[in-house]
Amino acid sequence: MENPTIAKEGDIYNREAIKTNVLSLPNDLVINILASLSKSSHSDLLSAKSVCKALKELSDNDFIYQIMSLKGIELVPWNKDKQQVLLLERCIQCHNSEAFYRQGMVDYFSDKGTQYGLEYLQKAANYGHLGALYVTGIISLFGDNESNKKGIEILNQNVLKGILWKCRKEMILFIFRLWTNIPSIMNKVVVCCLNHEYTYQKKWRFTWPVDDGDDNVECKACKCDRELDYLMPSLGIDR
Repeated sequence: MENPTIAKEGDIYNREAIKTNVLSLPNDLVINILASLSKSSHSDLLSAKSVCKALKELSDNDFIYQIMSLKGIELVPWNKDKQQVLLLERCIQCHNSEAFYRQGMVDYFSDKGTQYGLEYLQKAANYGHLGALYVTGIISLFGDNESNKKGIEILNQNVLKGILWKCRKEMILFIFRLWTNIPSIMNKVVVCCLNHEYTYQKKWRFTWPVDDGDDNVECKACKCDRELDYLMPSLGIDR
């Protein structure tokens, strides 16, 4: 039977050996290692920070927080966990796209201000967050004629091809977690395409929702009408 004392001493030895080996590396390389940890799990980074003072100091690099994964952190932290709030604030300061997205959703779909929310969502989209790109595209459809055209182009970008359903699901989930009302601007009925109103292009209205890779819908504006037909009823808004 293994002696627990020896096992414990072995764990301490291994921990110290790992720490010594890591700290013998150049700081830039250690920061890249810590960044990889944070990208897979923020809790892994917190564990690394607890190893020693040197790793804790190196973990305070902005790049680490910029790419940090926020999986495991509530979309809407109702409990106001101080550690989580501070972490999200730091991620926003470091231009973390997921943190921008979450803040944008909270601000836009609550009473904090749609303009501030849209700015955060646009920042998230600029940093490559596809969910934020989708939401800004949807919101744009409800604006004036130029805004509507912009929304149509956004939702037809190649990077969103085949994942509209995923972005839609994420948007619906987030809004349900907020327990809030949809902004009045999104309560109006928007028709992106008037040219194909009664043609085969609108046939999805008579079927179950399909994958957004349906090639039978060639018109960009019709694709946006389809997306609104799938999205809005899930938010309690008739089409």
